[in-house]
Amino acid sequence: MLCKYMLFEPSGTLFPKPKIVVVEGKGFQITRLTGEGYANANTFRQTIKAAFVDAGVHPFVPHSFRKVLIKYDGWVCTTRE
Repeated sequence: MLCKYMLFEPSGTLFPKPKIVVVEGKGFQITRLTGEGYANANTFRQTIKAAFVDAGVHPFVPHSFRKVLIKYDGWVCTTRE
């Protein structure tokens, strides 16, 4: 789906930055993915940690989170895309 409809490349970044715009009456909204990667992993780590804490779950370390994502992807997705 990402390659076919959003024109991402298989060699692209694993976690692309979101495109954030201001929508009148709604505030900030994510409209799409940019295809650009983050300069470093700090922002991504903070986002993932905050999401786990907000959900009431003990935060995973980045490598454990990546391993879980890959296992989940292999279980849920029927194509490599």
